[in-house]
Amino acid sequence: MRATGLNNPVEQFEEWRINLAKTLKQLRLWLRRNGMFSPDADIRIHHVLESLEEDYLTIAFAGEFSRGKTELINALFFSGFGQRILPSEAGRTTMCPTELFFDRVTHQTYLKLLPIETRREALSLDAIKNLEQFWREIPLSTSSAGEMAHAFEVITETCMVSEEVAIELGFSKKHLQGKLENGLVEIPKWRHALISFPHPLLKKGLKILDTPGLNALGAEPELTLNLLPKAQAVIFILAADAGVTASDLEVWEEYVGPIKERANVGLFAVLNKIDVLWDELSNPQQMEKSLSKVLQITARQLNIPESNILPVSARKGLVAKIQNDKEMLAMSRISELENVLSETLLDNKKNIFWKRLVQDAIALVEDGQTTLLSKRAHLHQQHQQLQNLKQKSQQDIQALIESVIAQQDDLKRQMLALQPSRRLIERQTNMLLERLGQNQLERLIVTIRQQMISSKTTLSLFRGMRHFNQNVVSLFEEFTREAELANKMAAAVYEKFETKYGLQFTAPQVLEAKRYRRELLALMSKDNGMNQKMGLIMTEHSNLVRRFFALQINNVALFLTEVRKSIKSWNQRVIHPLEQQVYNHRDSLNQQLAQLQAIKSQKATTGGQMRALENMMNEIDVEFESARNTLNVLKTPPQQYQSNVVSIKQPKFNAH
Repeated sequence: MRATGLNNPVEQFEEWRINLAKTLKQLRLWLRRNGMFSPDADIRIHHVLESLEEDYLTIAFAGEFSRGKTELINALFFSGFGQRILPSEAGRTTMCPTELFFDRVTHQTYLKLLPIETRREALSLDAIKNLEQFWREIPLSTSSAGEMAHAFEVITETCMVSEEVAIELGFSKKHLQGKLENGLVEIPKWRHALISFPHPLLKKGLKILDTPGLNALGAEPELTLNLLPKAQAVIFILAADAGVTASDLEVWEEYVGPIKERANVGLFAVLNKIDVLWDELSNPQQMEKSLSKVLQITARQLNIPESNILPVSARKGLVAKIQNDKEMLAMSRISELENVLSETLLDNKKNIFWKRLVQDAIALVEDGQTTLLSKRAHLHQQHQQLQNLKQKSQQDIQALIESVIAQQDDLKRQMLALQPSRRLIERQTNMLLERLGQNQLERLIVTIRQQMISSKTTLSLFRGMRHFNQNVVSLFEEFTREAELANKMAAAVYEKFETKYGLQFTAPQVLEAKRYRRELLALMSKDNGMNQKMGLIMTEHSNLVRRFFALQINNVALFLTEVRKSIKSWNQRVIHPLEQQVYNHRDSLNQQLAQLQAIKSQKATTGGQMRALENMMNEIDVEFESARNTLNVLKTPPQQYQSNVVSIKQPKFNAH
């Protein structure tokens, strides 16, 4: 199979992912080697490794019907098969949202289809994905490109239903195909398709999302709220032969355009079918002038800079790749899109991992470095003490022994003082968990679901959802106040040990309640924006509204679950550096006492003990350097995309 222009970034991402996983596994060994491994550290490293293993590099394609979305997917990814793999001929196009990937959990090849009738269910699409009874699976042979292409034709299937049934299933009346003589209308047969097959790029973690048009975006809230924003690149496709139609503008303004406000999502406007502007009687300069005029009009209609629109011919690009026609490939401009996609796709995905996951591993290394420095300081102090012992008498050595024993007694008091401090933090943690507890959320969910069941109008559904959101925010306000109190408690514990016992620490880890609050409000703001749109255009679709609210409730529940995990992690970690230093001090005093007693009883020489300490300090230096190297790998952020091909990175169009 021939390579595509996107091979390099996907392979680079795979290499970056493998190297990061290798570094994290080395970190686990380093923590064990230095006596700093703990169940909490293991869980944190496992979480990052699991995320690296299971996550995908996602490109989503959005736009109205007949804009060439599926043909562009064929040109970008599947030209190596020597034919169209996904159905994109005239009159046969993708009718349902389709995800193409390789299932790296089961490693199985399959084509699963979700019947359109499941829209009657109140369950979210994400919930239904895990319920096998709803899905239809058909055989998928990958032995030949022709057999695969034939199997994929199923996603073009439609069925005939009454207009009332279509509206009940969430289709907007104004976007339905015209009634036939028998009063029926045509709708997609399938709601969603999952295709897993071992394409080289898919096996390395690429996922492709093909969305079929306004009726799918409007009737599937999960596409707009979850699937599209989670992609690293979203391609909005227009057709040069159609211009920006009213339905194009509706898709852009209602569903796709708002994605530009999301961090780490590259949003591209692609003007497809530029080959309709080619004229054999015109010279290249004239054709370029015609294209420039179309780009200017499109930019004005979408209200975006002209540089944010990439012109291509997917059909000519596919043919050129299959026929190895370099001149036609250059004219199709498909390579320019591949280059921009390559950089943005890779950097956005790395940024997500680096910011959300790798920071936790960085904290583990930095805590470990602090512990090593503390150990080395104690060893150096012992070395200096032994240096001074060369001139000391037996009485002096005995005095030092008694001094160390006194320090041990003082340390025991410190260790006893740790217990009530730990209990204080745990009590506050339990209070925080109670504020956002499952019981509290279940109570709110039961109430809103009862309201949804009894609601007779869409207006009452919206009112009930507003009330649910207000109650969740109220719970979170209480949590934020208690979290600030927890942070003050932790700071007071550290201050006590610094002033009373002379121990030096970095500031305790902060529970970032205000950041969580901002994220919750942003989540609800996004949902409220969709609420307003749905209230205007979908008031007749009570089933759709119920599914949308079920998705909102699920998103809030998932968010609160993640916050609870963060609270538990904070509880395990906040006192850990303090405990680690106290225990290290204990080990150091025990070692120091053993050295002094051995010297006093003449079982060891001062010089021998000093050499042993020097070896231990050298070992710590080696381990510290190893930690520094690991930290350099983890702290190096992905290269930011710097290109003048398209100004997609400007804050106005793709905020970072």
